[in-house]
Formats: sequence, structure tokens, C-alpha cells
Amino acid sequence: RRLDQAFVHFDTMVRRGLEPDPRVFAALLKGCGRARQLKRGERFFESLLDANAAGARSATAYNALINMYSHQKQRPATLLPHEVSNAWRAVDRMREAGVAPDEVTYNSLISLCSRMRSADLPRAEAMHREMDGSGISPSSITVATLMQVYGRADAVPRGRAKLVEAVEAGVQVDTFAWRPLLHRAACRGDVALTEELLAQMESVTGKAVFDSLRHRLRHASNYRILARGVKDGFDAAEAALRAARDVGAVDPLSYAFLFDVAIGTKHSEPRGAWKPDGSPNEVRLAHANRAWEMMAEDGIRPSISLCHRMFGVWAGNGQIERAEEAFDAMRTASAELLASSHSLAQAWEQAATSGGDLAVVAESLEAAPLVSLGHSFMSYVNIIQANIDA
Repeated sequence: RRLDQAFVHFDTMVRRGLEPDPRVFAALLKGCGRARQLKRGERFFESLLDANAAGARSATAYNALINMYSHQKQRPATLLPHEVSNAWRAVDRMREAGVAPDEVTYNSLISLCSRMRSADLPRAEAMHREMDGSGISPSSITVATLMQVYGRADAVPRGRAKLVEAVEAGVQVDTFAWRPLLHRAACRGDVALTEELLAQMESVTGKAVFDSLRHRLRHASNYRILARGVKDGFDAAEAALRAARDVGAVDPLSYAFLFDVAIGTKHSEPRGAWKPDGSPNEVRLAHANRAWEMMAEDGIRPSISLCHRMFGVWAGNGQIERAEEAFDAMRTASAELLASSHSLAQAWEQAATSGGDLAVVAESLEAAPLVSLGHSFMSYVNIIQANIDA
């Protein structure tokens, strides 16, 4: 519905004689990708070319078309070869139209390689070489995007070498470039490599916390917890978490990893690298409860996904009361989340009618919970199933 409204605004804009620029095209194409309306986006782009719209044959417009195909599935879902083929055809058409790829183009294509079910490292490296040969200097975003491919392709040593090469070339590499490599090394239980990556990141950036918007509260040392747990079991992971706790370096992800180790979760990447330790159910339950209690001691609210998983642990071991208790907590948090959403909406409305004063909006944002504990459709599915199983 919102996408339909966006196209209504576009039609009104054109009808009134206001010439849209590539930013408008890009926004609409991005919307088509997010709404999974690829055919609509393709028809819209073709209509721009047929009308010879100003800016339609620009890098911005073609980049938006490429990104439309990249966003046809939400993360962490991967893309199949036939789902990305149109993106590569769009690049060919871009070149045929005489439009030179820019940094955004190459970054998008490298990212596309990382999002495929089997990461296409050879093609990503080829795009990086072509980018360099075109005289376009890689940015921190380029390096971070390339590291996603190296991580998913299980090529951590090569990725680490490429990071060193980028730093020596003067690229300002940000902390989040290390995250895919750390994740892969930790999932392999490679404690030594994980420690080397952590040391390299801190040496280069002077930071031990990911400073991207998405990971701003995520301590890189969390991967030490995961690596030690995968290699040596729950007690080793708990010891690593307690050490991080002593220096104030714990967050929700710390406990999510500890919980993974407690119940023997096998991460999807790398496949087959993490095998449950074969402990009896009562041992795993004790470990999960210990992780849950430690999290409560630190005043950290569990994420909704962690609550869902605890439903399964508790219900599967006959502790239905605890599952119900967690569900009630999620329901209460949902009411709080809804109230803060209404408050934020009212603040934006006030700002819009008072000449753009954003002070009230800032106050609402500060008061809003950073981690959502609210229930969802799946919460009810899980709690119903938990009662049935019990």
C-alpha cells in the first residue's frame, strides 16, 4: 500500500511538470525490491528509458536497479543463481548504454556475491580487480563488503591478508570489516585465529567494539565466547563471558552466543562446522538456565528470538510454567513498545506542525527501548505448540 502511494506521488509530481531526478527513481526501485515487486520495478525502469527521462541513463538509476534485485529477499535469506542473473544483465545493459560503473556499482555487485547461497568469491575478487583497474579506489565500505564474501566462502586467511593489504594502501578500514571473518573463525572453533583477528582489529582501529550503526552495541570479544564454546564446551564459553563481564564488555549478543553453546545450536555458517556435544537434555537445560540467570543478573533483556528458543527448551523439558512466564513478559513488553511507537508518532506530528522542532522526537527516541522484547505472531505459535507438546 505504501509503495502504491509512493507511485501516486511520483505521478502527481510528473503531472505538475516537476522533473524527477535519479534520487526519485532510485527510491521507487528500492521500494519495488523491498516489496518483492520486481516486475513492477522493471516496467518502471523501462518506462523511464522509453520516455528518455533525464537521469534515467545514469549510474544512480542503474545502481538502484541492481540493488532492487539484491533486496528481493530479506537477510539472512540467500539468493539463488537465477535470482541474481537479472542483476548481472543490468550491469551489461549499463555498459552498453555507455554508463560507467562507479564505486556504488562495484560495492553492490560484491555484496551480491556474498548474498548467494554459495558465496561467489572468484567473481567478487574479479569485480574488485576490475574496480581497481578502472581507477576507482576502494573505500571502507568496499573492504567490509568484500570481507562478507571471504567470511561466507570460508576463506578467512585470504580475507585477513586482504585487510592487511587495504590498511597498507591507506584505506580507512572500519571495525565492522572484521565481523564476517570473526564470525566464521568462531563458528569453526578456531580460538587462535579468532584471537589474532581481535588483536588485529584493535591494533588497526584502536577499538574493541563494532562502530557501525547496526553493531554499535556489539562487543567484538563476543566471538571469543563463541569460539571457546565451540571448541571446548559450555564451561569454557561461560569462563570467557565472565572475563568479559569483569571489564564491562557484555551485551545481548554475548548471552545469545552462550545460549547457543548451552543447547548445542549449530550455526548455519559454516555448515556442519558445529556439532552438538551430545550432552543429555538435563545438562543442556541446566546450562541454558544458567545462561538465562546470568543475563538477568546483568539486567540485559533477552531478544524476542532468544525467548522463542527458550520456549522450546523449557516446554521440551516439561517446564511449561517458565515458558508461560516468558510469554507474559513478552506481552508486557509489546504493550510498552506500542506505547512508545504512538509517542514517537505524535512527536513527529508535533515536529511537523511546529516548524521542524525535533526536540520532542529526540526525547521519544531516547526513551524508546533499544532491544525489542515484544511478542509477535510467532510468539503465539510457539506458546500454543509448547502447551500442546507439554
